[in-house]
Amino acid sequence: MNLEPLMTVHADLKTPVDIGAGPYGTRLVFDVTGGHFEGARLRGTILPSGGDWLLIDTEGVGHLDVRITLETEDGARLYVQYYGSPAAFVLGDWAIMRHEAFVDGADPASHAHSSAASGVLIS
Repeated sequence: MNLEPLMTVHADLKTPVDIGAGPYGTRLVFDVTGGHFEGARLRGTILPSGGDWLLIDTEGVGHLDVRITLETEDGARLYVQYYGSPAAFVLGDWAIMRHEAFVDGADPASHAHSSAASGVLIS
């Protein structure tokens, strides 16, 4: 299998809302206010319509649930959802394994339509 980077995402986040401790851990909610992305085949902006829901469990392990909307330079909109793998989450320098799913509202033959990807988020 030959893997290649799809894109790099730079998201702008509001200061998190701390929901507080619950039975599964502490929840933080980050609103995504914008940003941009670029790659060999995709580039564009992040629309201000998403969020990052973070659960830090009682063992201190973070669990991501992120949903964002991307708009490509040619106007196609992509719904992107990814969630973190607890085994790979490091809060310090943000090394997060993730699994992504893309669904777009453009041509069903589009290379991004209902495709999946895996990657590492480093911030």
